[in-house]
Amino acid sequence: MVKKVEAIILDDRRLTMEREMAETGLSYGTVWRIIHEELHMNKKAKVQKSAGKVMLSVFGDSHGVIVTEYLQKGKTLNSDYYCNLLEKLHEALKQKRCGMISKGIRLLADNAPVHMAQASMVTTHRLGYELLQHPPYSPDLAPSDFFLFPEMKKPLCGWRFEDREDIIFEVE
Repeated sequence: MVKKVEAIILDDRRLTMEREMAETGLSYGTVWRIIHEELHMNKKAKVQKSAGKVMLSVFGDSHGVIVTEYLQKGKTLNSDYYCNLLEKLHEALKQKRCGMISKGIRLLADNAPVHMAQASMVTTHRLGYELLQHPPYSPDLAPSDFFLFPEMKKPLCGWRFEDREDIIFEVE
C-alpha cells in the first residue's frame, strides 16, 4: 500500500488527502502515517506556481450571459476600461438581443468607484441605459453573487492552475 500511495503522490503532487483516501480506500490516519512516517514526505512543504487571480467582468440578463471580458494581467480596472466594456455590451446587445435596446436597458451595478466615475456615468447616459440605484453595503441585491459566480466556481473547486489561459479555458 505504501508504494501505491507514493505512486499516486508522485503522479500528482497537488492531490488532497481526501482524494488520496478515495483513490486508495485508506483512512485519513493511514494515509497521513504512510506519507509522513513511511515516505518521510511533507505535502505542505511543496511550493507550487499559481496563476493568481483572474478578473472576469460579466454582463447578462434573465436569458443568460451577454458579454464576458477578462482583465489583462497587470492592468487595472478603471473608468476607461469600464467605458469600453459598456461599448462592447452595447454592440453585443445589438447582435444578441435585437430590439431590446429600443425597449430600454437597465443596468444594475454596485457602487464601486469605477462604476460611479464621471466618465462611466457619461457613457452610461450616452448609451441610453438607466442605472438602477444600488444601496451601499447591500450584497443581497447582487444576483451574480448568488446565482452566477457560485455556479462558475463549483467545477473549479479543488483545482490549481499554473497560468491564466488554463483558468480562462476551464471557465469558458
